[in-house]
Amino acid sequence: MINQVKQLSGADASEGWRGFAGVYENLGPPLMPCGEDCRFIEQTISEWIACHPGEQLSALLLGVTPALVRISWPAESFLTAVDRSHSMIQSVWPGNIDSCRGAAQGDWLALPIRDGSLDMVLGDGSPIALRYSDGFRTLCRAIRTALRTGGVGALRVFVRPSVQEDPADVIADLPSNATFHQFKLRLLMALQPSPEEGAHLDRVHRHWTACNIDRTELERETGWRREEIDTIDRYRGLDDVYTFPTLQELLALLGEFFSDTSVLVPSYPMGECCPTLVMRP
Repeated sequence: MINQVKQLSGADASEGWRGFAGVYENLGPPLMPCGEDCRFIEQTISEWIACHPGEQLSALLLGVTPALVRISWPAESFLTAVDRSHSMIQSVWPGNIDSCRGAAQGDWLALPIRDGSLDMVLGDGSPIALRYSDGFRTLCRAIRTALRTGGVGALRVFVRPSVQEDPADVIADLPSNATFHQFKLRLLMALQPSPEEGAHLDRVHRHWTACNIDRTELERETGWRREEIDTIDRYRGLDDVYTFPTLQELLALLGEFFSDTSVLVPSYPMGECCPTLVMRP
């Protein structure tokens, strides 16, 4: 499978994703998957195995999320991870293992693999950097085309609440969040004018800076590590946009490509905004 994925020339051009590789170790839930999210994926794998006894599982991971690489994979399986950023692969990928897993640089929206050659496509937050709705549709089409009959897609996604929060309320509620990463996700969603426009990362950072939050006091009050709080500085100067449709908007779009989509909602704070969607053609 790994040999089907070609290197993508110039794919590492995004300054934002180079910066992301540098702060990855300081991220946490809900921006990163926890044990409950990983169990949703393991459950999906188990269901596929039950329906395909004795078959080898061929899976593709969008990105190089270590938590998904390290879940309980069946012995007869091969996982290929594809990421546009060479620096992400170098710094985050747990490493290739012959006849088990491998990573390559490539474009999710134009996967150089055979149509109908995969049993499973997985991802964690994969659509967040795509524009709504064209980018989302292109990704759904690529996943649908790559899956063979009986295949399944499973993506943890970030969706905004049906009633959008006021950014001032999010700032006022800052210390009550379970983690600083939960606060960041709320602020990103609150500052998105529309799913089509998305949340512009530099604007989010400028809004945060204008609030004059005392980071030392925040660290003392909450017990959050300063390194975690400082991850918001990655947004400074970035032109990147993060996109947050509602769950209803996303399910309507997925219905154009998949006949059945299950929604698995984790129990942690803001879990309703981070569901895993299991999609079947």
